[in-house]
Formats: sequence, C-alpha cells, structure tokens
Amino acid sequence: MDAMVQENKLVNVLHPAALSSVATGDYISMKNYQHVSFIVSVGALTTGSLLQVKEAKDASATSATVIDPGHYWVSGTSPSDTMTKTSTASSATAITTANKTYTIELNGSQLSDDFDWVTLYVASSTASSMLTGAVAVL
Repeated sequence: MDAMVQENKLVNVLHPAALSSVATGDYISMKNYQHVSFIVSVGALTTGSLLQVKEAKDASATSATVIDPGHYWVSGTSPSDTMTKTSTASSATAITTANKTYTIELNGSQLSDDFDWVTLYVASSTASSMLTGAVAVL
C-alpha cells in the first residue's frame, strides 16, 4: 500500500497562524483533480469566524467568488474520531468552537465553467486571535 502523499496531492492552504483579521489561503488548481478535501484545524478562539470556499479563474484570484460546498464535517470533542455532517449556511462554515477539526469536501463538478482554482477564505475573525491552519487533499 502506498503512502497518502504518493496517492494524493497535499497542499498547505492556510499556513498555521493566529488569525485576527480576514485571511485568504493560497489558491490551488483543481484542473487535473476531481475532488478536494479541505481539512481545517482550529485551536483557541473567542467568538469564532466564518470560513468560505472561493473559486477563481487563476492563481491571481481573477473573478474570485464564494462557492457553496453544501455541507461540511466537524469533529466531536477533541481528540475525537467522530465527525458530524452539517449543512452550510449562506455558503459559509461557522467556526464557533475551539479545538475542532472541520472538513470541507468539494467536487470539481461544483466549480463554475472556466474556474479551476480554489482556496479557503476566513471571512471574519475576532479581535483576539483564532489559531488555525488548513491542508487541502486533492
């Protein structure tokens, strides 16, 4: 059996950081992929944030717009191997609890025509930092 990194492409989309304002992750191309899983780890936070997926026409974020993945998965009490499927609200994943793992799944067929690039966007954050980082598995 091959290692995960030999079967999938792993991309560090949101570098681990203490976010206290809006943040846009690195855009990644889905041109040669049919699916992406964004795995977001959230540590300490005060009141939470909104996490969105954006699509664009290129790595420079041309015509970037929010896309609704339809749902996301959130872990139980940390550490946990239990994930709960939750519908997105207004195309956003509400991050409201510290020490959770959020997984957002997106199929290439959900992208608009001529849009091959995706990223994560932290639409808002609290005045005190929200510790987070995200990896995309293609």
